[in-house]
Amino acid sequence: MSGIRSADLKAPVTKRRSRPTALLVCTHGGVGIEATFRGFDAAAIASRAGFGRMAVCSLYGAPSLEKSAALLNGFDTTVVPYFLCEGVTLNALRSRIDHLSNRARITVCPIPGRHASLPQRLAKFAVASSKECRWAPHETGLLLVGHGSKRSNGSKRTIDAMGKAIAREGVFEDVGCAYLEEAPSVWDSLQGIRSRQLITVGCFMEAGFHAMQDVPRLLAEEARPTRYLGAIGQTAWMYRLAAEQAAGSVGSVKELCFVSSA
Repeated sequence: MSGIRSADLKAPVTKRRSRPTALLVCTHGGVGIEATFRGFDAAAIASRAGFGRMAVCSLYGAPSLEKSAALLNGFDTTVVPYFLCEGVTLNALRSRIDHLSNRARITVCPIPGRHASLPQRLAKFAVASSKECRWAPHETGLLLVGHGSKRSNGSKRTIDAMGKAIAREGVFEDVGCAYLEEAPSVWDSLQGIRSRQLITVGCFMEAGFHAMQDVPRLLAEEARPTRYLGAIGQTAWMYRLAAEQAAGSVGSVKELCFVSSA
């Protein structure tokens, strides 16, 4: 039989079988990982992401990235780096993924901190809280508190950009940013906010020591009425934002091999 196909015969159409997809959410540490799993599960369903399986791992805790990735070995996996800022932690995640045996079937979507709608959603969150207190937003100050780092300016750059974007909208009387490990400090930023009441947002993805202990302690001596909203990473709207971002990444990049930039 000749191996040459006649020009007037059409080759049979082979329907490409799509491989199952999975969502792997990677947090920094292990604090509140069960709540993160539950929050993301609800958010993924709400956004109709269509992932066949979902898992959560911790970069510096349990379950590990390697263990969770092995459980998803038969899936095209989209990894959500559940971090607010780019920098040392994101580079560490990329490096570890690059050493996984199934790395060719893993893609990493952008961090939630890169989502274009983040400043708008954060402002809406803060406005709602202000109204719950019966404070007019235009008479209220907003303070964003982040970790900061001496090793990378990613945290400060991201939070400063959010603060400037919210300030441009003119919803709040004053908007300030403060950091735990670099300037300006919480105390210094409070001196620059003239408003008679204050909404403070913790720019952390986990309800860890910094979000739940350090920030409340630093706000304790503030004389003005102050409401602290905790870590934004533990809110339903942030889960939804990250799930939407992951779902949007599947169609465009799931066939690409991961290449480490670390």
